[in-house]
Amino acid sequence: DGLAQSLDAAQIKRLKTNGASGEEVLRALATSSKTFAGKTAFSQEKYLKKKAKKHMQWLTASAPTALSIVDMHTAKSPEKVLGLRRDTLSILLSLSNAQ
Repeated sequence: DGLAQSLDAAQIKRLKTNGASGEEVLRALATSSKTFAGKTAFSQEKYLKKKAKKHMQWLTASAPTALSIVDMHTAKSPEKVLGLRRDTLSILLSLSNAQ
């Protein structure tokens, strides 16, 4: 029903715009929850994981591939890849036997 949490969306947004880290937002959510202290350790951990997914930023670094580079350049400035589409680049790479 949403009554257990005393922080509303505007307050959470204000925390984020003031530069609070994701962990600080999670701590604020946990301390302002009326039911957090009464939960079991497992439920508390589950609650924090759920809120972390929602309020923390995650970054996954991956190695660049030819297709991801073409996609990036196509999105930002298509003239850098001469307007090549992904399928055209794949044919060029296949025919050139690039490895």
